[in-house]
Amino acid sequence: MSRGRIGGRLAGAALAVAVAAVTASCEPSPEALAEDLCRDLRSFGATFELLEAPPPGASVGEVRGALEKVAPFLERLADAPQTPPPLEDELAGVETAFRDVVDGIGDDEPASVLVPGDVPVRLRGALAAAAGAIGCPGAPRG
Repeated sequence: MSRGRIGGRLAGAALAVAVAAVTASCEPSPEALAEDLCRDLRSFGATFELLEAPPPGASVGEVRGALEKVAPFLERLADAPQTPPPLEDELAGVETAFRDVVDGIGDDEPASVLVPGDVPVRLRGALAAAAGAIGCPGAPRG
C-alpha cells in the first residue's frame, strides 16, 4: 500500500472522529433541554387549555389543530432523559386518546359533540408529572 493511501485513510479516520465529536457536543445539555421544554410547556398553555376544555363555539377542527400543534412537543417531552418510562407511555397514550376522540368527526362540527371522557384529566396529570420530572419552576398541578 502506498504512503498516500495510508495517509489518506488516517486523515479520513481523523475527520470522522472530529465530526463525531462535534456532533455529540452539539446536543443540548439535560439542563438546557429541560429549560427549553419548560419554556415550551408555558407557551403551549392556551393550546392545552383548548384541548382540555374547548371554548363555546370552538370546532372539532380547532381541537384537532391544537392536537397537531402540541403532538411534536409531547413527543419531545416523552423523549427527554428526565422523563420516566411510565410517563413516556402516558404522554403517548394521551395523544392517542385525543386522536381517538376526534377520529371520524368532521372539522366543521362543533367541539361540543366531542366526548373526551377522562382524556383532559389525563393530559393535565401527565403535563404536571412531566413538568415535575424535568424540573420546571411553577409546574402546573395535576
